[in-house]
Amino acid sequence: MSGPVYSDSVLDHLRRPRGAGSLPREDPEVFTGEAGDPQDGRLVRIQLRLAGGRIGQARFKAFGCAATIAAASWLAERAAGCTLESARRIGA
Repeated sequence: MSGPVYSDSVLDHLRRPRGAGSLPREDPEVFTGEAGDPQDGRLVRIQLRLAGGRIGQARFKAFGCAATIAAASWLAERAAGCTLESARRIGA
């Protein structure tokens, strides 16, 4: 039995994650959110730094399978530079 087959884009985000890491929690312009459940083996924590009404930086930490890590990288890359309203529509 073989494992999942991932697209080139997913593999690229897995091998070269964009925005991996964290921002200082004490910064008043940094907001943190979490999704997933560590009991299920999937958790994504994303931090956004707002600047001038836009997301100036997006950082993530992801715990889970390759798809979870790649999705968090993709989201961090797409969110940077967006307004909060447009970021809410990413992937919708």
